[in-house]
Order: sequence, then C-alpha cells, then structure tokens
Amino acid sequence: MDKMIQGRYLNQGEDLSEVLKIREEIFGAGSDEKDPEAVNLLVSLLDDSGDQGTRTGCGRLRMDIENFRFYIDYLGILEPFRRKGLGEFALRALVDKVNQCGADRVFMERDLIRTEEAENFFKKMFFVPWPEDERFLTAEITSFHTCCH
Repeated sequence: MDKMIQGRYLNQGEDLSEVLKIREEIFGAGSDEKDPEAVNLLVSLLDDSGDQGTRTGCGRLRMDIENFRFYIDYLGILEPFRRKGLGEFALRALVDKVNQCGADRVFMERDLIRTEEAENFFKKMFFVPWPEDERFLTAEITSFHTCCH
C-alpha cells in the first residue's frame, strides 16, 4: 500500500486541535497568542483507503505586517516519521505560502532550533544567519525553486 503526503493549511478560526497535539508532543508547547493570526500546517500520510490518514507533523507561518516578513516556527515531524522527506515537504509547503504573498525571503528564529539535527536540516534547506539580526536565520524563496532532492 503506497502512502501519499498531504499538507493541509489551517487558517484563522479553524480547529487546531490536531496541530496542537503534535506541537505539544514535539515541542512541549500548546496554543499561544500568535495562533489566531497565523497559518498552520498539518502534515499527514494517506493511504488509498480514503481515511483521514496518519498525522505526522506540523508547522506554523506568521507574518509581521509592519515589516512584511514571514516567520516559520513550530515546524516538526513526529519521531517515527522523521528522515522520510516529510520535514522538507512541510517546509516547502510553508515557503510556497510565503511565495504566494510575494515575499522574497522567509525567516526562522534561531533559538527555536534546539537540536543539531534540526540545525543541519535548515542549513540543508538554504537557511543562513541573517546579517541584520543574529537572532534569525533566513532563506531566499528562489533557493527553494532551484533545489531538488
């Protein structure tokens, strides 16, 4: 039985319970004041049975309207599903949203990257230190259109 990766965007006012369960398990963090203004992503593995699939990960995209900057946070995949391309899928799905808004780069707070594995993942995905503010990593949107894995 083949599995297909599905990403579902959850917008303002939608039920975040599945995302929050995964966020709690991975990060030990639940809902916060930024959720109502963010786009959340729920990542699932589907099989051909047509059911809702297995929830595997999540991510969140926040926008700073004043500075027209987009921030990714709480991007994570549950342990049994890691190293299968799901993290890259989730990151690309969130970056695609940024691209649709016309921004040329995306940001990530450095202190949210807590493991060497996560740090290596973001380096592989073209994130580099932001020279204007060392608290952030950034990647140009065009980087995601040119890489293939």
